[in-house]
Amino acid sequence: MIRIYNHILKLIKAEWTFRSLDNSDILIYDQVGSESIIPLINKKIDYTILSTRFEKFNFFIFFTSIINFLRLKINHKDFYKNYLIKFIKVSNPKIIITFIDNDFFFYSLKKEFPKICFICIQNGFSANKINTNDFKKLKKIDYFFCLSEIFARFYQKNIAENTHVIGSLKCNEYSKNNFKIKDKKKLIFISSYNDFKNYKFFNKQIPHTKFYKPESMLLPIIFSFCLKQKINLSILLKTNKIEKEKNFYLTILKKQLSLNNHKYLKFYNSNKKKLSYEIIKKFNLVTSIDSVLGLEAISLNIKSLFFTIRGINFNNKTFAFGWPQKIKKNGFCWLSSVSKKKVNYILKKNLNSTFNKWKTEAFENNFKKIIFYDYKNKNTKKLVNDIFISIIKK
Repeated sequence: MIRIYNHILKLIKAEWTFRSLDNSDILIYDQVGSESIIPLINKKIDYTILSTRFEKFNFFIFFTSIINFLRLKINHKDFYKNYLIKFIKVSNPKIIITFIDNDFFFYSLKKEFPKICFICIQNGFSANKINTNDFKKLKKIDYFFCLSEIFARFYQKNIAENTHVIGSLKCNEYSKNNFKIKDKKKLIFISSYNDFKNYKFFNKQIPHTKFYKPESMLLPIIFSFCLKQKINLSILLKTNKIEKEKNFYLTILKKQLSLNNHKYLKFYNSNKKKLSYEIIKKFNLVTSIDSVLGLEAISLNIKSLFFTIRGINFNNKTFAFGWPQKIKKNGFCWLSSVSKKKVNYILKKNLNSTFNKWKTEAFENNFKKIIFYDYKNKNTKKLVNDIFISIIKK
């Protein structure tokens, strides 16, 4: 009953359109990420956005879905899926593209619409949450645009017929770091925090405290290092629940902060005026546990340090550095276990290293296979539109 009430509340808050839906060459699946896809599309090509989070509805398609719901006695859990399918049928696109790479329903639609070309753009580390056994029952989508070679191999094997390496669509819009910037800040930690009670992973529920135990293990060591070096520990927040996320970290560092060390702890909030990429470019070293922004930093000529320890608590190798490629457990800028001695050593080494020296080691460790960079998405735009035109002309 509560779930039905919540759905009704979402319908009331949603935006409604009362126009008939025209056919479109391209359907962008999900409003989220559409701002990154639209600049790729040639202005001569028609597109429509399909909102998939209850934020916008087409009245006529919704009304038809209601009739089907009553006539066919569709389960209320499947009603919204039925609406999305009806929307696709009416818009009759030749291509469906999305920036949401962790939506299983999107992949399942290929079986429903085998003649439509389905394209997905990688935007994070969602691959480590994919149960490949589930995809064996599905028809592969047509194209997957990936961050790197190692992900391209993974997606082609399990999910897509064709893959292309384009790097990070958002990160590519930013130029590489300007080393002439004076008074660079020393160190920033990229938050991976999310506000959920349990984390769903391969159909298992992992408690919030267990999932975020790595932060509790790691942050006090990093902060102690910063205090000894008399430098700030800056934390780049992830969510829009700023106070709740800040309190999460304040609780972890409570003992050290009780000694009036607050001045050495700074928080940065990524908003529309200050995007994450602009913030990290002001720092000498970026640190993270499992944030894709840590990889993107490398593309922007920023030294990046990884503490890939998330999977230790639930024995999962997909959180290892460089996954799905097998890489040694520890390296010049990554650790797969935490001890005060190891963390202090690798922090000091990476902070003191010049970028040129750091980049040489990255090159020796074949980082080009881990992240790719295409400034202003110039090659990507050509590639994508060549694919679009070839399909639309068929």
